[in-house]
Amino acid sequence: MYTVMLVDDSEILHTHIRRLAPWGKSTGFEIINEAADGLAALDLLSGTGVDLLITDIRMPGMDGLALLHRVAGFLLSRQISSGDGASRHENQQPGLNNQIPEANLQPLLQAIIGGSDTINLYSATLLDQMRQEASGNTGKMITALSQSYRQVWLELSRLHPWLPAYLPTLDYGFLDVTKLESIPAMEATWQNHLDCLSLFMGRFWFDRPRHPVISMVCRIVLEETESPLSVRDLAGRVNVSRNYLGDLFASETGLTLKAYCTAVRMARAKAVLDSEHIRIFELAARLGYDSSEYFCKVLA
Repeated sequence: MYTVMLVDDSEILHTHIRRLAPWGKSTGFEIINEAADGLAALDLLSGTGVDLLITDIRMPGMDGLALLHRVAGFLLSRQISSGDGASRHENQQPGLNNQIPEANLQPLLQAIIGGSDTINLYSATLLDQMRQEASGNTGKMITALSQSYRQVWLELSRLHPWLPAYLPTLDYGFLDVTKLESIPAMEATWQNHLDCLSLFMGRFWFDRPRHPVISMVCRIVLEETESPLSVRDLAGRVNVSRNYLGDLFASETGLTLKAYCTAVRMARAKAVLDSEHIRIFELAARLGYDSSEYFCKVLA
């Protein structure tokens, strides 16, 4: 029996497709999973691959094209060179079933969340642990690198659900190092992905304890960056005066609140341009800019 997954944000289409004739023992095709967007589909696929994927193209979050790109890298059979010189075929993404102990990841996670310079110290410690366990076996190292990165991504996304909207180029928690020729190259790619996460968190979530009002404001801006948000609106949301919020934000972060909001919008704009097919004037309007020319100047 061939397994099938349906991915579409329309429940009506899901229902319609399920009612079609070609499913069941008579045809050999069975629908085993359904998802409403690409991210949800990848979570399901990480546990169980399928023989046939039917997906819409335009969907919220990760669209169908991005999903197909990831599927091509992680569901098709691939030949992997292992440390003992043998060749084998992998039919699933390596490292999705072997969890890295949480205690080993927590220091690294905290360094990333804080945008801390200590990330290199903690990542080096974790790398040493993974090297010892892999004992030079390429397949085991691929598993460890892929799994540890995915665990970091999933935990960060759980703590900060807005994060994937800004970093689509970090592959939604999937780290494909199987095409690289050496373990050092794989480790460098792993470290680069972690550095990108840390850099973003340090820039927009900051790297030191802050007043709780600042945390609330940052979360609102990051979660609702495509909504019209003025300093007055934000002050009302956190029940303080506009002047107090402006002064507090500047003293705590070194930025004006307006500059921070603009920086977040531009980060979101670049993420959209990296992951969606959209015209500049459409993106400008989506982010609240009346003039696409002015938007381009700010984006540049």
